[in-house]
Amino acid sequence: MIARLTKLKLFVCLLAVSACSRDDKPKFGNSISQPPVQSTPQGNTTEERIVQRDISSSGAGFQVKDVILLRSSVESCMGADMLKVTADMLMPTDLKVTPKGSDGRIKFLLPSQYAPNDDIIEKERGNLLDLEASSRTSVSADGLTDTYLRSLETIGNVVAHNCNPSNPNCACAGKEQALAMMTRCLPAVNPKTVEMAESAALLGAICSDGVDGMRTAVASLLSSYAFALAR
Repeated sequence: MIARLTKLKLFVCLLAVSACSRDDKPKFGNSISQPPVQSTPQGNTTEERIVQRDISSSGAGFQVKDVILLRSSVESCMGADMLKVTADMLMPTDLKVTPKGSDGRIKFLLPSQYAPNDDIIEKERGNLLDLEASSRTSVSADGLTDTYLRSLETIGNVVAHNCNPSNPNCACAGKEQALAMMTRCLPAVNPKTVEMAESAALLGAICSDGVDGMRTAVASLLSSYAFALAR
């Protein structure tokens, strides 16, 4: 367990460095301009649902994705229908530890707070950056917080739990597949840096450890600083 935690901490650190290793890295005190949101009819493919937004930083040292951009990033990275809470994610009401299921999944959500068919981003919305709500009520900080990271970890765990070995979006065993996943999930990060190569090697090694490793790798990628970064 200690070795696994050390690996994950190293992976997060490498991603944090990699996310800021581009020649055109953003200057967080300025406006980061992207093409405006393109609205598409419901039912289009995942690629057509990718959201691009104008991002104006408040000057925070680390500007995070808001709920709309976060949802778009998860869908473009892992596919649709990966954010739904399922019954086998819920811990028993007596909160006793239960063994893993036959497919390697564990129960990790409190049934007093979550229910089957919940959309995990909607459930975590109050802990994330919701620019639409803040525009109606108050100013919302767009910097990285512990609360945001905890919610992002929960979201990453839900997506990882929904991963099956048959899902090509969840394939990350070995450096090559891991780099492909990271390139898809972190499109603003230069995939040709040394940091990305080292991160891909580490992610691929973790992912190669059966279904447990695959879900650990996916959850750690989606809860990383680099994935939280809004650009």
